[in-house]
Amino acid sequence: MRIDVAFAPGVTPAAPVTVVVDVIRATTTIAHAVGQGYSRVLACGGIDQARELRSRLGDGAILAGEVACVKPDGFELGN
Repeated sequence: MRIDVAFAPGVTPAAPVTVVVDVIRATTTIAHAVGQGYSRVLACGGIDQARELRSRLGDGAILAGEVACVKPDGFELGN
């Protein structure tokens, strides 16, 4: 069996079947954050929701994420 991996959008390996699993990356990022000492990680459904949540949580909140492999404006960390 041969497995080709595309690490970024726009990179398409030639394959008869394609499977996209983003949850593994998100889970790895969350596990790493907790391992680095963050007391909790709150997942959001989108950029606007994350920004709104940070405004409610206050200055202690850090925004981390990406859209199309790019850290959004105003976010402290990418994935």
